[in-house]
Amino acid sequence: PIVSFSGLPSVYCANDPALTLTGSPAGGTFSGPGITGNTFNPAVAGTGGLYIITYTYTDPVTGCSNTSTNSITISCAEALVFDGVNDNVALPNSLAVTATDPTNTAITIEYWFKGSNVHSAVRLQDDNGYIVAGRSSLGQPIHIISTDNGINGIGINPIVNNGNWHHVAMTWEKNTINGFKSYVDGQLYTQRNSANANLPLISSGANLGSYRSVGEFMNGQLDEVRIWNRALCQEEIQSRMNCEIPGAEAGLLANYHFNHGVAGSINAGINSLSDASTNNYNGTLNNFALSGTVSNWVAPGAVVSGVSCSGIIAAQEINVQGNGLTIADNNTFINIIDYTDFGTVIAGGTRTRTFIIQNTGTASLAISGITMAGINQSMFTVGSLTPASPIAAGNSATFTVTFSATSTGVKTATVVIGNNDCNESVYDFAVEALSECPAVSFTGLAVTYCSNAPSVTLTGNPIGGTFSGPGIT
Repeated sequence: PIVSFSGLPSVYCANDPALTLTGSPAGGTFSGPGITGNTFNPAVAGTGGLYIITYTYTDPVTGCSNTSTNSITISCAEALVFDGVNDNVALPNSLAVTATDPTNTAITIEYWFKGSNVHSAVRLQDDNGYIVAGRSSLGQPIHIISTDNGINGIGINPIVNNGNWHHVAMTWEKNTINGFKSYVDGQLYTQRNSANANLPLISSGANLGSYRSVGEFMNGQLDEVRIWNRALCQEEIQSRMNCEIPGAEAGLLANYHFNHGVAGSINAGINSLSDASTNNYNGTLNNFALSGTVSNWVAPGAVVSGVSCSGIIAAQEINVQGNGLTIADNNTFINIIDYTDFGTVIAGGTRTRTFIIQNTGTASLAISGITMAGINQSMFTVGSLTPASPIAAGNSATFTVTFSATSTGVKTATVVIGNNDCNESVYDFAVEALSECPAVSFTGLAVTYCSNAPSVTLTGNPIGGTFSGPGIT
């Protein structure tokens, strides 16, 4: 019999849905890479080819057998072109809710962009507020957060709009010196202090390339969009900007590779953007033509598909404790329980507190110095670090701070720890002590006494003071 089958394109992407094949005459069997029954699974076949798929049919009456073969290459596009007219990708509302949860005190948004207008590249916005990583303002691209000075955000290097691929990153950490930073191609472009305010609570309106899928559309291409609930440091950004993070990692909320469809081909139906973070924040393509080289999946992207980052980047992570309790970086809340409050010390006396520096990271933590700062810094003395720097991953060291009550009153200072943690290189916290004059008393003096009686000896406490008054010698 004449045998044929349909349903197998010549090129297909490994990340796209499995294909159902139809053989003629019916009743035969399929064989080849990625075949199960009459289904071809491109992910099982894997990137590459040519792969030969065979359909074999045997006539049950005559016993005559024949085959039909077709070939397929598994090759994915690597980026997505937005036409600047109405193309956009809607992300789940749940991503916006998670990213702006009140417990999150930091965020990083990073992506590769190629085009003429980075406006609305990554945008979380509803009626309550906004976080926009890429916005045009009088010709200057910026990042903006509604709870941190609103539309007066932080600048992006204008070269991002020159039509070449550029890596863009925005990092923000609440109430931090230089806590709002803008990077382009791994280099710090500008930074400023961040506000002592939470991220806006956003429950909808998460988009790539537009404002809520209805306007302010981006013109250009995107690749490797990532959203984190922590502030990455420069070394982390640089080490992973040119590769794909294959799956989950601490703090990584959403991770889009854009490896879908066949570059510049007819990709009708390939309208989902997969989240590789395992959190399933998959996006939905809106208004894309999905054919040709505009408004479609394309290649090459900024990052070559399949080039994975080699594991978790080794990094130091400093944490400080007093009395077994963590003292946060930039902490100004004084508490007797965590030893930041030295309590009351009698003038002339001293009190010593012991603090622990922990390295909870995966690389050696170098301590460059521990010093005191502030109005009364001279009354607080730092002891040596034991054991000495560096502190190995998973280990800790201790140091002391001694308060000497050389004058009375409330005394304040700041402990400053210089180190090589890339996003907490100056770890500091406030300390306080109250110095008071000692309680004074004396004994040996009766309430009444006869003028003819012998003299009496008085004893002061503390000793070393002086007596005064009638009859005192």
